Amino acid sequence: MRENINKDEQLATLAVQGATEQFSTTINVRSHQFLTDEPEELGGTDQGANPLEYCLGALIGCMNVIIRMVAKELEVTINDLELAADGTFDERGLMGEGNIRPYFQTINVHVTIHAGTIGDGVKEQLIQQVELRCPMYTMLKASQISFHTNWDWK
Repeated sequence: MRENINKDEQLATLAVQGATEQFSTTINVRSHQFLTDEPEELGGTDQGANPLEYCLGALIGCMNVIIRMVAKELEVTINDLELAADGTFDERGLMGEGNIRPYFQTINVHVTIHAGTIGDGVKEQLIQQVELRCPMYTMLKASQISFHTNWDWK
């Protein structure tokens, strides 16, 4: 929840709350609610996406917002925008084996922007600004994850 903004520093505080039952967590944020769970083979009941799947969803959701904000600033009309992401991780890290990190090893993002004719300079400007300003993108990239983004323009 956006509780306060310090006008001097421009800091916003976001908060969520959760109630758990086994591997399932019901998460409340503002007036919204969502559920995380694990597949049955990992002990969950598969009632919702797992946290890493939500992370990928949050990434493409965040990129959607920033792409559209930057496009508006650059006066680019987006007719359609498609985003997809996949990530790989070593499950042994979740199980506590060795020095294997439990989060993503790689993330691939596929962006398809339908916007008609746009100059290469504007495309590069949009990409640069998105990769600089998207909170989820920059946070995950800073985690030393092998990150690849494919931008397709139509």
